[in-house]
Amino acid sequence: MKISAAFAMVSLVAIESAPLIYYVEKNPVYFPRMLAIMQRIASGAMLATTSAITLTEVLTLPIRQRDAAVEAAYRKLLTQSQEMKLIPITASVA
Repeated sequence: MKISAAFAMVSLVAIESAPLIYYVEKNPVYFPRMLAIMQRIASGAMLATTSAITLTEVLTLPIRQRDAAVEAAYRKLLTQSQEMKLIPITASVA
C-alpha cells in the first residue's frame, strides 16, 4: 500500500523521534516514506504533532557530535515550522 493511500483519511498524525530522525538525516531505507508523509503535511493534507520530549531525543546525538547543521535542521522543523506543532509536556500529556 502506498503512503498516500494509507494516510488518505488521516487528518492528524503524531510523529515520534525515530521517523523524524529518518527524515532529517535521510535514512536510506525510511527517508522516502517519511518524505511522502512530510509532503502531505507540508501540503496541508494533514496536521502533525510531536512532544517536547522528541526535541530532546533528536538533539542528543547532533549536540554530542557537534553537528550544527543537523541540530539546526531539527530545531527549525520542530520549533519554527508551520508543519509541526510541538506539544509541551504536561501531566495530562504524560
